[in-house]
Amino acid sequence: VDHNDAAATTATTTTFSGGPHIHFHTLHLWTTHSLTVTLSFIAAITALLSLWLTAATDPGIIPPISSPIRPAPPLDSIPNGGDIPLGGPLGYRYCATCNIHRPPRSKHCNSCNCCV
Repeated sequence: VDHNDAAATTATTTTFSGGPHIHFHTLHLWTTHSLTVTLSFIAAITALLSLWLTAATDPGIIPPISSPIRPAPPLDSIPNGGDIPLGGPLGYRYCATCNIHRPPRSKHCNSCNCCV
């Protein structure tokens, strides 16, 4: 098989069909290497298992503080010598409902009435 003809055929088919085209020769080469197939299978199983575990596990809650006094900022925040800012999208934010400083990327859930 002349590789120039195969490349021209693939390019022509891709151009005229409007989408990607997997040539049979390329698919045959990919499936004959057992290491490639094995690693792809392991990667696919790992991805599906990770997806299932993420969907099935509890994200956990941040317990609220029932004291009427606002708590001090966390120890790893910038005011206390840490590197995480207070406020903003990437910093600790105060939740008035739970009376806590929420860690970055956490939100207050209205249905369970606590920060997640």
